[in-house]
Amino acid sequence: MIDRGSGTVLVSTGASSGPVIHPPFANIAAASGALRNWVLNLHAALEPRGVYAAHVAIATWIGQEGPASRPEVIAETYWELHRTRRGAELLYTAAGAS
Repeated sequence: MIDRGSGTVLVSTGASSGPVIHPPFANIAAASGALRNWVLNLHAALEPRGVYAAHVAIATWIGQEGPASRPEVIAETYWELHRTRRGAELLYTAAGAS
């Protein structure tokens, strides 16, 4: 991707990686928070070279919280993020992306 000067890396975690505090997931939050931080730094390092990296924090129970939680709807959000390169981080909730 670096040689080509284009490409996209999208990495997902649960929202307890940083954007949302949820004590029952504190044990996994340490690892997912580290991954989130790595992706944000990856974005900063690669963006000037034409490669887009972003973190998607999913704050919904997939398929269980209404239309915005359906996998195909979430997938469209990933496609839009890839297409627009809108920021290094996206918080996805049952209401949709923010």
